[in-house]
Formats: sequence, C-alpha cells, structure tokens
Amino acid sequence: RMLRPDVLVGHDPWKRYRLHPDHRAAGFGTTDALVAARDPHFFAEHGLAHHRPSALLLFEADEPDHAEAVEPTHVESKIAALETHRSQYESTMFISLLNPGEGTGDGTEAADLLGERERFRAEVTDSLAEAGQWAGVRFAERFRFLPTDR
Repeated sequence: RMLRPDVLVGHDPWKRYRLHPDHRAAGFGTTDALVAARDPHFFAEHGLAHHRPSALLLFEADEPDHAEAVEPTHVESKIAALETHRSQYESTMFISLLNPGEGTGDGTEAADLLGERERFRAEVTDSLAEAGQWAGVRFAERFRFLPTDR
C-alpha cells in the first residue's frame, strides 16, 4: 500500500497448461496483492489506507482482449530485457548454451554463430507486430484486461 499503482501487470495464472510453477505463483501473487490492496480489512494493522488500482493486465493470456501500444524504440528494450534471462535461453528461447561463453574471442557467443539469438529477436519483434496489427498500431502487447470495479 506504500506504492499505489494505477494498473497492475502480471502473468495470467489461469492460462491453460501454464506449466512453469514460478509464473503461475507470480500471477496468483499479483492477483492476491490487488485484493489485499483494495480491501480495507487486509493488513489494517499497518495503518496504510487501502488503494484500488483501476485494472489488472494479465500477459500471456489465452484469450487477450486488450492491447497496449509499444513504441518502436521500446521493442529493442524489451528484447534486451528478455536476453538478460540467460537461465531461460535453452528452455523457453531455444538459444543454445551448450558451450556458454564460448565463441570467437571477440565477444561473439556460440548462440550468435548459430543465428539463434537473431531468430529469437525476430520472433519477439514479429509477435509485437502481430499484436500491433490486432490492435491497429505498429507494435503492441496483448493482455487479458480485468477492471477492478467488478
């Protein structure tokens, strides 16, 4: 309640076949936080006023019904942020780490030599463009929109 966001964003915990337990838990944690923030009876002992965010946006939803435009300059920022998750390379990005750190000696890694990183970057860009077409803009992210006034 010290932070009072207008909108919360999180994983869709109800996504069919969501296998990753951390993503499922993060999604439920986000929804639980929203309920606790808006209800004056939760954590009353802290003396902080309740706060009702206007909406919850769930990403990776099976049935998205809302999109937020992504500025072209932020496409590269999204890709760079995703690429920092090296633990996800092989399992979700399909970027080979058979020889992590190996490369040409000039900073080029094995994944770059195989074209896997460029393929991943193109997939992210294409996904944002597809969502943009759906939303009538160049690039977008799709969400399940849950207004909190229900």
